[in-house]
Amino acid sequence: MASPLHTAQSPQNDGSPSWLARIIAAIIYDIQYIWSFFSTSYTGSFTDANGNVIEITDGGVVASVNPDLQFTVDETFVAFRMTTTVAPLTIEWGDGTQETFAGGAAVAYSHTYADAGTYVVRINATDITTFDYSDNDFPSPNSLKSVDIIPPTLVEMGLYGNAMLTYINMAQFTACELFTLVGSPLLLNATVVVPPANFVIAMLDCFGIVDYDTTGYTQCTGFEFLNNSLVDTLDIAQLTSCSNLNISGQTALQAATITDGSVFGIINMSGCTSLTTLILPTLPSITSFNANGCTKLKVITVGNISTINTFRCGQGTRLSTSNINTILTTIDAYGTNNGTIDISGQNPPRVPTGAGATAKANLIGRGWTITTD
Repeated sequence: MASPLHTAQSPQNDGSPSWLARIIAAIIYDIQYIWSFFSTSYTGSFTDANGNVIEITDGGVVASVNPDLQFTVDETFVAFRMTTTVAPLTIEWGDGTQETFAGGAAVAYSHTYADAGTYVVRINATDITTFDYSDNDFPSPNSLKSVDIIPPTLVEMGLYGNAMLTYINMAQFTACELFTLVGSPLLLNATVVVPPANFVIAMLDCFGIVDYDTTGYTQCTGFEFLNNSLVDTLDIAQLTSCSNLNISGQTALQAATITDGSVFGIINMSGCTSLTTLILPTLPSITSFNANGCTKLKVITVGNISTINTFRCGQGTRLSTSNINTILTTIDAYGTNNGTIDISGQNPPRVPTGAGATAKANLIGRGWTITTD
């Protein structure tokens, strides 16, 4: 017969700690771990949900600081030039390394990482006025991925040869007077929402940009937008205060409306191979015009461009003979001397006739260099 339950033998002591001893040991271990964390010297930082940098020293939060400049790189080496007018400045390189510098005008800063990877660089400085990240100056090509925070004191920024760049915080260009962007084919948007007065922009070889909004660019004084080959609509009518307009190589651009009375001194739209018509209205300051290689351009309507001294529209353009005659007679009527006109290489070839041929001879007699078919 089976033994009653209350008569079962108690387990023997096998030398293992009792349940109470186990609990006490666990509590002591946790206390030791927590104490070691707070007593160990540690310096580092992380970013909270609002983009603030939380700096930690000796286990405690020191400050919640929004960096003045922040960007992300993917590289083993980072280098850039920066101008600050107030010293000192601190750079967190994103790998746990933090350095303090005296700052100054166009100072070069660089850092080498132990391993290749993505790093967020945060800069705390009182007054940053220029920032230049270029593969021409340093052996760090293509490493810039994003520019996340831009200081309101920034006056000039140049980003060159960064094929991995996908984002720039354009909303913070509140004081920037010169912005140069070259060779960033993955960037989809770089529109400055509210450009300051006297703003100059140069954007080249950004093949991913499909649309560029120039609303609010009425005080822009220089606009270079080259070889951004997916942009088919560009409102240059806004650029009434611009002295230099260069939109060459815009192969998808189908229309270009120039506002009457604009102060353009130089207009270059060579290589805009989708343009079919163009109106040059009254432009009181223009000295140079270039539409070479606009292989679908059939008509140019010329208004008052009495200050012109260089006019080029050839190399495959499709102007009619009557249009060429009008260009020559219009410029001849201004009575100016010593300029250059090149309208050769029409497709098919066009030779000035009648009043156009007479105007050509008159211009040559006044020191002009005239080249036609």
